[in-house]
Amino acid sequence: MTPLDGRTVGRPFASGAGLGFVGVGRADPGDGAADDPGTHLESPATFGADGIAARGSQVYVAANGRNEVVRVAPSGESVVLADADDGLAFPSDVAFGAGRGDDVDLFVCNFATTDPAAAGVLRTRP
Repeated sequence: MTPLDGRTVGRPFASGAGLGFVGVGRADPGDGAADDPGTHLESPATFGADGIAARGSQVYVAANGRNEVVRVAPSGESVVLADADDGLAFPSDVAFGAGRGDDVDLFVCNFATTDPAAAGVLRTRP
């Protein structure tokens, strides 16, 4: 991932999600055209990568194969932000809030495939 002026350039995506690939497509600052997406991280830490959000140079991954939400730095280092002990049940997506006061909160969608009562949206502050 290439940060540009402290922002992530490109759109994160999951490819080979069951294998833990997380990539980003970059835009050329000169003409704005997108180049071929590259792999940002291939790691057991993102096994089951599903929903992905970017904030600054960090990528946030709903790794449902591990039942975790993980923050990945440009160096590839990852940190678990939440897991089952925090109420996760097969997290399928992550997104930052857009409203006043919500823009620092990360919202996590619990897909909860085995426990419908656990389905819902959780909020955390990374």
